This record gives sequence, structure tokens and C-alpha cells, in this order.
Amino acid sequence: MSVEESTIIDAIGSDLDGREVTLLITDHLSWDNESEHLLKLQDKINAYVRFVESGELYEKHKEYLEMNAVIEIAFQHRINEKGIWFIDQVKSALSPIGIGIRYTIG
Repeated sequence: MSVEESTIIDAIGSDLDGREVTLLITDHLSWDNESEHLLKLQDKINAYVRFVESGELYEKHKEYLEMNAVIEIAFQHRINEKGIWFIDQVKSALSPIGIGIRYTIG
């Protein structure tokens, strides 16, 4: 599973205190083709947002019902400036609907 498979949730889990359900996106792509990378990432994020907003997340996983949803992107490669700008834009768009977003590099 990866950022290239927009219809699949890569992984779901919760934090230890039961406040957040994390929907993981694994991103192994390099930033050599920036526009293609951002398009794939946008498609994947949009699919995750639909999964949460439609209620499907909580229908399928009742144990997460009272938790805040956070999309976490695990980048294999260091994110470039345009990628950081994109994540900031997504964060601003998702904040009002109660979905968080963050990323790690590793």
C-alpha cells in the first residue's frame, strides 16, 4: 500500500490515550516529478477525507467513534518547499472540518 493507491487506506491506528485515530499514508515517491507527486498525494488525501466525512471510518471502526481524525503522511524522502506549502494549504482546509494533518520523514 502506498500513496499511489488512492482507494486504499494504508493503515489505521489510535494513540494510547484514545484521543486520536491516525490514518497513515505511506509515501515512498521521490520529489523528482513534483507535480505528479503532489497530484498523487492530493488524490490520496481526498480519499481519506471522504472516508472520514462520509462516516465510513466510524461505521467500520466503532472503537474510534469519539476520536479526532488525523492524517499522517510518512515520507520516505525529504519533502521539498512546494510539498511543505501544499501540506500547509491542506492543513488550513482541513482544520475547520476537524481533521488534522501532519507528516514525518524517515
